[in-house]
Amino acid sequence: MNLALRAAAVTLAAVALTPAAALAQQPYTVDFAWAPDQPTATQTTTLRASTTAPDVSWDFDSDGHVDAHGAIVEHRFETAGDHKVTVKASWPAALPIERTATKTITVQGTNAPTPTPTATATPTATAAPTATPAPVITPAATPAPCPTTFTAGKLVATAACFDNGRAKTPVTVNGIVITPLVGTAVELVTTRTATFVKAANARVTFTVKGTPVTLFTGKLEYQLTGEKLTGVKALNAAVGGLKIAGTPTVTLLAGAQSQIKAHFALPTGFGGTAQPATLIPNTNHGVAFTIANPSLPGLGLSSLTVTFEGNGSWSVEAKGKHGPVTLKRLRFAVDTSPASTNCKAPGAKAAMCGELALTAGPSLLGAPALSLDGGFGLNLFAGKPSVLKARGQVKLVGMTLKDAEFEMRDTGYVGVKSKLELGWPGVATIKGSSSIEFQGAKFNGESKDQVCLEFIDYCLGAETLLSTKGIAACLTVDTFLGDWHPGFGVAWGKSAKLYWSGCDLAPYREAFASAAAASTKRVHFGEGLPGAVIAVRGAKGAPRVAFVGPSGQRIETPTSDTPVGGKGFFLMKVPGENLTQLAIATPRAGTWKVVPLDGETSTSVKSAEGLAKPSVKAKRKRGRLHYTVKRIPGQVVRFTSGGKDLGRAKGTRGSFRVRTKAPITALVEQNGRLRDRVTVVR
Repeated sequence: MNLALRAAAVTLAAVALTPAAALAQQPYTVDFAWAPDQPTATQTTTLRASTTAPDVSWDFDSDGHVDAHGAIVEHRFETAGDHKVTVKASWPAALPIERTATKTITVQGTNAPTPTPTATATPTATAAPTATPAPVITPAATPAPCPTTFTAGKLVATAACFDNGRAKTPVTVNGIVITPLVGTAVELVTTRTATFVKAANARVTFTVKGTPVTLFTGKLEYQLTGEKLTGVKALNAAVGGLKIAGTPTVTLLAGAQSQIKAHFALPTGFGGTAQPATLIPNTNHGVAFTIANPSLPGLGLSSLTVTFEGNGSWSVEAKGKHGPVTLKRLRFAVDTSPASTNCKAPGAKAAMCGELALTAGPSLLGAPALSLDGGFGLNLFAGKPSVLKARGQVKLVGMTLKDAEFEMRDTGYVGVKSKLELGWPGVATIKGSSSIEFQGAKFNGESKDQVCLEFIDYCLGAETLLSTKGIAACLTVDTFLGDWHPGFGVAWGKSAKLYWSGCDLAPYREAFASAAAASTKRVHFGEGLPGAVIAVRGAKGAPRVAFVGPSGQRIETPTSDTPVGGKGFFLMKVPGENLTQLAIATPRAGTWKVVPLDGETSTSVKSAEGLAKPSVKAKRKRGRLHYTVKRIPGQVVRFTSGGKDLGRAKGTRGSFRVRTKAPITALVEQNGRLRDRVTVVR
């Protein structure tokens, strides 16, 4: 065997060693070769590393930047000349081991002609000279097309050009755009264990419902783990002005799409825990999230959903209950610039505007006592109660209130002010301005009104008291009756009956006919009454009678239906109820006679004595309310503040502890009906 053959045999024997033996002899080395040996510019060159390392990376231009991964890679050198190429092998260990090898690859130009040998002339005497052939030009190689797509599992990335997974132009990864900033590139690298998306400095953006969102700017490194893209961060990111809180989760979907789940920071004033919202980049897919255990200042809500409407606008839908108020619908825009909110009150730290629908109070006649459908403004203050005010269509027990303003505070106060216009066709109409407060399942209020009797086209002044039970209109019979006010009451759902009662009147008593004249009936009044009423009901229409006092004073019913008033009396006929009524201020004590006129007969005669004006006085001192109340049989006095019941008067004098510093009102009830409201502490 010659020397060359013997050397070859030794080499083959070395190659035939087992991997373990080879590793033992040469554990941490790296080398590489390439083909073709002298590639031309734009020609694909295959590079193969010889190493046992599990991780191999390549640097094709000696700039210290990794251009490719893998033991076998392909690369095109764009320019002719010498290119210094470095391969690095890495072995994982407690202290990682790295080895490198660097070689120079000479790349030929693509336009150099291939030389052709010149033909040698054969010397003969007769041969003509041989012409030299024209040189043969080798056509330049056609450059391979630049890849524009990179895929790995469900990850689909597109760019204008990927150079070994590297792009210096924007890269779209499943709908998320990564734009490299000046002097940097976006890298997509697949190793034996994972796929990475890297950039030294880039901006990450996407759009949702036509609104651009900048998720992050800076150095990034994402890793594809299953269908998740991990390592994604949000930095000062916001959708329509609402900030993204925490770390978003990105899941890759089929069709080169992705799903981002993110938490949003709650707007000022909200309580509760926001659930994550789902965003599908570059689609019109809706964005919404709910809030667990939601609340607004003073409002316990049962549900709250925040929805992105596009064009930078969020809206909120809520339902809930606050004391006597049930929110059927609460909808408003999330204002990301509270300083410019058009419903913000002076001094408020934040404000919200929108629309709502609500009900309040007990159910009366199958409907809520109060319902409202309209717009609202909620102002949040530091150091004082938050206030929600609303305007719109307001109904009180089914009857529409005009120009109503609803107010609710986080202290528990619920009230409504409005123009009051209640009517009973053909009977009476009440017009005025009212103020009503709600207390749990009850409400009460008052108004300054004018009561017009439609059947006779006659109007009287009145102070109307409204409560859960109904309406009491206390009449002001100008000049005739002074400070004494008879009235009439109407239960909710009933037609108004102008039978004077309530207010400054005690219950009625039946009068009996005298023995001397069966048709004449007598009524007795005691000393010192502020007023009294005699009501006579006829068999056919309002009866004509004469009222004769103890001193002979005689008041006759006119033939017409027009009311008659004189000094100290007011007489009114109510034909629809076959009723004639006489109200007397400070009636003379003794017996009053009711004498029929024109032969008419009456079916009943009743009388009611006037009540003394209620008197309630109180003062707040050292956390206690001290009160003094005039005793009137059948009277109950309760004290309230801001819609809350504070306590009840026991006896003519007393006190009890109070914590409020707000104004206090005394509610005076007489025989189960609201008679008066008196502000006792301002």
